[in-house]
Amino acid sequence: MKRMARKYRYRPGRSVRAGRPHWGSLALLLISAALVVWGAAVLLGDFGEKKAAETADAEMRAVYRTEPGTPAEEAAPKPTEAPVLQEEAIAAANPVLLPSVLAQQPYYRAPDASLISRFQALQKKNMDVIGWLTIGSMIDEAVVQRDNEFYMNHDVTGKKNSRGAVFLDEGVSLQTRPYTLILYGHNMRDMSRFGWLKKYENPDFYQENQLIDFSTLYEKGRYVVFSLGTVSTQEEDANYLDFYGLNSLRTDDRAQAIRVLQNVSVLECEIDVRADDQILLLVTCVDKDTNRRVVAARRIREGENEAAFK
Repeated sequence: MKRMARKYRYRPGRSVRAGRPHWGSLALLLISAALVVWGAAVLLGDFGEKKAAETADAEMRAVYRTEPGTPAEEAAPKPTEAPVLQEEAIAAANPVLLPSVLAQQPYYRAPDASLISRFQALQKKNMDVIGWLTIGSMIDEAVVQRDNEFYMNHDVTGKKNSRGAVFLDEGVSLQTRPYTLILYGHNMRDMSRFGWLKKYENPDFYQENQLIDFSTLYEKGRYVVFSLGTVSTQEEDANYLDFYGLNSLRTDDRAQAIRVLQNVSVLECEIDVRADDQILLLVTCVDKDTNRRVVAARRIREGENEAAFK
């Protein structure tokens, strides 16, 4: 007798064992849905914090740029008309003999009224505002100072925000004219804060953004970038940078730290730097916890023409 073939009919959503639900599949579906919801919440939260940070920055910018007596076109210092200096020739003919320990310096001249007016207005928004940083079209923001923790997760107005703010190292005192100013900012993926510092590794970007404006409560400053690279906070590493050495008044400590910055630079910047120069560091984290991306600049000296650096 001919055996008759069994007929099977596929039933979507049914297990091999009829009548029993796919508990494993159901659990996986619920977990996937939860992850989607969580991901959307994270994205919405990050977007909200980004908009809040941008609003806070814009609020401060409006105060800084429109304060009476300081129109926007006066924000950046005008280039000096002094003749271009031939640095190497002058240094060879007139070597600078530095003391072993630098003296603390008062500010060279009293701050102008417009600077005082602007910062007084900013401090009505937040008493922690101590400076203003401008670099081309990349950044134009207030700088704050409290400790090295608070502004890691608070914006420039002091409101809670994981994107943080640009802040001055707590160890830098503005009571006298500091030889080193260290600014920190998060390495944001959207290039905000100090996320864009990596762009300095591009020679064209470096040429277009060599000059930095950083003003404090007491003086305007114009700086030229002389190093851009990655340093380590671990003493055993070849690219170790002693940040405390830069804060030291000892010329040998400062000279050693400056040499490290010059050696780690990914571009050869033909800018001479002395231990008595005022140094500005922009610092952010990179992938390795013990490494820091650093852009270092020195203050343009009295009588130098900034056109020489372009």
